[in-house]
This record gives sequence, structure tokens and C-alpha cells, in this order.
Amino acid sequence: MPRKSRNGAIDSRLLDRFSHAVDTIYDAALRPARWPSALKAIADVHDCRQCVLNTPLHSPRVGGFVFAHGVSEADTQLWATKYVQHDLLAQRAHELGLIREGNVLFTEDLVPEATFEQSIIYREFHSRLDIWHTCAGIVFDGSAPGTMPAGCGIFRGRASPSFSEHDRKLHSLTVRHLSHAIGSMLRIRDAEFRLACTTAALDRIASGIVLFGERGKVAYANPSAMSVFTAGDGLALRSGGLPGESLGLITATRSQEDDALRKCILDAISMNPLTPTHFSRGLAITRPSARRPYIVQISSLALDNELSAPGRHVRAIGFVSDPECALRLDERVLKRVYGMTSAECRTAQAFLTGTAMDQVAARLSVSENTVKTHLRSIFEKTGTHRQAELMRLLVGLASTDP
Repeated sequence: MPRKSRNGAIDSRLLDRFSHAVDTIYDAALRPARWPSALKAIADVHDCRQCVLNTPLHSPRVGGFVFAHGVSEADTQLWATKYVQHDLLAQRAHELGLIREGNVLFTEDLVPEATFEQSIIYREFHSRLDIWHTCAGIVFDGSAPGTMPAGCGIFRGRASPSFSEHDRKLHSLTVRHLSHAIGSMLRIRDAEFRLACTTAALDRIASGIVLFGERGKVAYANPSAMSVFTAGDGLALRSGGLPGESLGLITATRSQEDDALRKCILDAISMNPLTPTHFSRGLAITRPSARRPYIVQISSLALDNELSAPGRHVRAIGFVSDPECALRLDERVLKRVYGMTSAECRTAQAFLTGTAMDQVAARLSVSENTVKTHLRSIFEKTGTHRQAELMRLLVGLASTDP
């Protein structure tokens, strides 16, 4: 990467990259959904493939946040649910009192190379992502009331050059801009920032995810869901949304299935305790192409949920699964990270298919009580409490097999 010209000035190519990164940072402060683009620009300044803006000591489940560029949703989920407690570099920075606003830390500032190489987070997590060199800037140190430590990290692989003092100084400038942009934004639109964090995670998921507003219209659909609707092969979006529900209404090609889909959505948003439908049964939506039907699963959300924001009240979440592009869970990951048994792994995989409890039991050749027991154990091991929450975690961990 070009650094400085012979007279000591930053060369024009690097200056252009840095100026672009600063512009995107302040743009994201006004439009939180653009944070992933800002992170890409920050990574490009240092010729890095990955950049993460997060609260390294706190996962989203306890009020933290994470935006990522170059890191999959599955790996983001693994960090947030399991490896945050093993983040050696963050823990060591905390122990040494180095989490101070404006500090920029390298891996070697915190632990010897051999110690990092033998750590759980490197052996089980960073090594898979080829993360060896870390350059982490402290955006907030958590000293202000109501805040928690937040940082922006850029990463390089083992075969890449280590970060230089020039990288440290440049990232220090970036961190200052981040502190101004995020600090101002959090005071003005904290809910929008956290919503952007959540929807950025949904955007990275390979399965279709849809959020429904108070009238049953679509408040949000991730790119995978939008590709299904655009194809028009059994499911589509009909325009006519209201403010905050601007995408319109999901429709099915067959009138009988369209009626059933509409009823399922309205039941979910009304949260009527007298009309529950079992989440895992789902709806089969016929496709004119004669491909296997889509499976749609819809679940109510609590009134106070992280997917809502001022002017956009989300009441239900839907998962659209395409059997032609099946979701597959890595059993080795489920066992290593969450301690699941083989039977629990099979149950988790079956849970993705949208079948009812009795069908799962028949497929696995076990009783329904056994399936319920496995699900309770999976809830406990993954730290989830509702079926929709578990489903969201699993689709985030899954990959697609065309």
C-alpha cells in the first residue's frame, strides 16, 4: 500500500481513500443503514479485507452492537453468542487499562505472538477467518454515563504485512471522526443506530427474512427475500404501503394460499392468544415453475423489540425458505461452539425446514416429547428463549446448498 511520498506527505491515492472514508462515516451518522459501506471504506484505506465496529466486551444480547465488513453473519453470530467471552485481546486491553478513547492497539501491544496463537479465540475463530494482525481503535472507553466501550478494528491475514506506526496514526484519525459521528448520532437517534445494526445483520443472512408492521404490510425485507419476491414464482410484493410500511403487501399466486398467508400474518401481528399457529409448521406456497414450494414461517414479536424504531413499529417476523436452495447447519460448529449433541444437531437442522413437531419426530424416528426435550436443550445452549429468536440465530449460522 502506498504510504508517503518522498517529501513526507501522504500520497494522493491514500488521501483520496481516507477522504472518502471520512465522508462515508459522516454520511452513515445521518443514514445509519450505510454503516457497512463506511466500514468497507475504512478497510480500503489500509488494504484490509475486514473491518468491524463493535462493543468488544458486550454482545448485542446485552445491549452492545456490531457492524461488520468482510465478516459473514454466521461468524458475527458465533462471536456474539460464544466467543465474545474468549476475546483475549479485548480482555487484555481492559486488564492493562488501555481502553482509553483514541488509543489504537496492535495485537503485539497486548499479548505475545505465541500466547495469541494458543488462545481459544484464535484457534477456533480468528484462524478460520485468517485474522492474525489486528489494529483496533478505541472509539469510546465507556467512562461516560450510559455508554460502554466501543472500538473499530481492521484486520490482516498471517501472510500479510503487519500494521505499521503509519497505520496506527491514520487509524487514530479515523477513530476521532468515528467518535464525533457516532457520539452525535447516538444522542439524536440511538434507536435508528441500533435498528441499522440489526437490519445490517439480517441483510447478511442467506435465507429470506421479512418484518411486518402493525397492519400486516412489509416494513422490511432482506435481499434474499427481495430476490424471491422479484422472481414472482409463487410469492410477490404488491405495492401500496403506508409510511413506515412502504414495501407493500406479500401475496401468493394461488388465492387459497394467499388467504391462508394473509390470515397467518394478521394472527401473528394481533398476537391473539386464542388463535395461535404452531411456528414450525409453516405455510407451503406453490410455485408456478413446478419447483418445490416455498415454506413461510411467521411469528409474533414482543411489543418492545429491537427491530422497531420511531415511525416503524414491527409486530411480526417471517422466514421464507427455498427447498431448492436448502439451508445447512455445520454440525461440527454446533457441537464445538454450543456443545450440542448429534441428536440436537439433527433437531436444529429439522427446525429449519418448517415442518411441524410431529413431522420432525417422524423424520428423526423419535417421539414428539423427545423433540421437545431436544429443543429445550437447544434453547438453553444457544441462550435463546423463543422459537423466532432461535430461528433467527440458526438461519444466521446456516449456509446454502444450491
